[in-house]
Amino acid sequence: MREPSVAIVIPNHNSATIIYKGRPILRSCIESLGKTAYKNYKIIIADNNSTDNSREMVRSFRHANLAIKKTKERFGGIARTNNFGIRYALRKYRPDYILMYNTDMLVEDRQWLSKLVDTAESDRRIGMVGCKLLFPNGRIQHAGVKIGIDPHNRGWGEMDHGQYDTVEDVEGITGALALIRNDVFKKVGFFDENFYNGMDDADFCIRVHKNGFRIVYDGKVSIIHFEGFASTNSPNPKMRDDTFYGYQVSYAYFAYKDFGPMKRCAVMLEQLSRCFFEWKGSSASRSVFNVKLRDRKLWRLKVSLKAIAHSHTAYKQHPNTGQ
Repeated sequence: MREPSVAIVIPNHNSATIIYKGRPILRSCIESLGKTAYKNYKIIIADNNSTDNSREMVRSFRHANLAIKKTKERFGGIARTNNFGIRYALRKYRPDYILMYNTDMLVEDRQWLSKLVDTAESDRRIGMVGCKLLFPNGRIQHAGVKIGIDPHNRGWGEMDHGQYDTVEDVEGITGALALIRNDVFKKVGFFDENFYNGMDDADFCIRVHKNGFRIVYDGKVSIIHFEGFASTNSPNPKMRDDTFYGYQVSYAYFAYKDFGPMKRCAVMLEQLSRCFFEWKGSSASRSVFNVKLRDRKLWRLKVSLKAIAHSHTAYKQHPNTGQ
């Protein structure tokens, strides 16, 4: 029986010089994917004009299923990088599925891709499939996404006791790892490039549902994800600041695009609260006991108001982008 073809699209920018436990995350990512038992797949590194040796590192693998495609200029947002890789994969390989996959992930189960494809193939109405993502310490990072005025990962920070080892329909899944049927892009379109850093996946899930597709979470599959290792939790202060601003831009644009006036106000208030408060530790559970005050509150408030203004302008100019 023929295995459906899968194109694994991995957005990358300078991951060859981002080190985790003494090794570049790009190298660890590619080596980890080599454990995959599934055969009918291609890996496409969508390189966002890296200035490190990412290109040389990818080519050093001499892997027939591995290719790197570099942008001609530096893109400002992850959604645009994703679209660049998706369009190339669809044009070059015509796969049955696109699998969005981040560089900071590690595979442990050789059958992970087979299981995800089997779930997707069980019903033609399934447009997207996601899985359980775990922090390196074993706590849950993602077990599906609840989409509301504050889209968030179900199970975040909980100890994994098998409570999410289910296969079920969900409101959304994270774009960090998402198996997407070819037909979805034909009917739904691509990721909205007005999103700068995040929320593009939540918006995409809303559009997938609106177009009659199911989104399924497969908790029988687990992947390790460092989550924000090269952005939110980066050792580089400028990268952390850029990430904060980019997320505020995306969050405000999400409010303008996907909600009415009342919910928009609620989103803005929640967004501004992020200028003053944050969670203790990247894998901390969402509890009042794990809240702490942020640094540079006035700076955060200033850039957040700027982000809201920027997003309002973008929405007025492109109100139906990606619809």
